[in-house]
Amino acid sequence: EKVRIRTTEELINYRSFKIFDILKNDRDRKNAAKVEEFVDYYLELVDKSGLANIKKKGTPLLNRALFFPALKYIDFSKKARLMNSYLDEDYLKNASNHHLERIYRLFNKDDKTEFIKKLNYLSKRLIHSAFHYQLLSFYLKNKIDKENVVKRINRLRKI
Repeated sequence: EKVRIRTTEELINYRSFKIFDILKNDRDRKNAAKVEEFVDYYLELVDKSGLANIKKKGTPLLNRALFFPALKYIDFSKKARLMNSYLDEDYLKNASNHHLERIYRLFNKDDKTEFIKKLNYLSKRLIHSAFHYQLLSFYLKNKIDKENVVKRINRLRKI
């Protein structure tokens, strides 16, 4: 079926629905070409400011991509752009410990250290205590120094 698209908004709406058709089953999630196609659609939405038209500004798409086994095999430049979305403060402050864990696994050793620094920075700035409990859970699971997060949680309890 041929779809007639006349405006950028129509293209964004079409792409935002088409993205869900790419990875229909577990086999597709393990297929690097299909995962890369999913990422291409996501990045196109980012480039054309299309995320504003999608539920929670595309966060469900980002969350979904995190759990694709073939994500680690996609083109490096696309993966790097996707990682920028994962490192966005708005994304991180609402991420669960499971999402933090998946992001952490995508990094090499040096980048893991930078990721932890960013999380610690957010911990000091945010008053959003749910973030701190998710962070604490992530730190405990990965044997990361939790002292600063525990102190921050205790400070926030007093507010």
